[in-house]
Amino acid sequence: MKIYRIFRILRILKILRILRILQIVLFVCFLLPYTSEACNITVYPVQFGDYSGARLQTRGEIVVENCATTPIKIKLNAGRNSNGSFTKRNMRSNYTNSVIRYNLYLDPKHKIIWGNGFGGSKVLHAGEGRYIIYAQVPANQLGKAGRYHDRIEIIIEW
Repeated sequence: MKIYRIFRILRILKILRILRILQIVLFVCFLLPYTSEACNITVYPVQFGDYSGARLQTRGEIVVENCATTPIKIKLNAGRNSNGSFTKRNMRSNYTNSVIRYNLYLDPKHKIIWGNGFGGSKVLHAGEGRYIIYAQVPANQLGKAGRYHDRIEIIIEW
């Protein structure tokens, strides 16, 4: 009876070991496509400078190089201070808790909002290259003096 239990325990351990190896192999197989298809991404952030109440425009840039797979999609999220709204992106002051509206665009005329394809925004379908982020703060906002910021995440899909 004891020998049978030992063999049974050994058999269960062997099965668990095989399952563990299979789990590791599956894990590695799922990781391999992502490690082999990488791009070099460089981001030059948008910096508005001083805001006096007049409309303010500036640019940032995303540089995509050495992609193993193209085309790619470049998406931007709505930011931390906008409650998920692409049409109402906000910069917030940590000191005064005031907000100043702004937005990020795909075009220099500031008509096509750059986002994730939802909520009135569009996605950039691209390949390797340099892509301008057109940014604008609308005029006549009454934010309190201070430093304002937002954090946008850039999502690259291939």
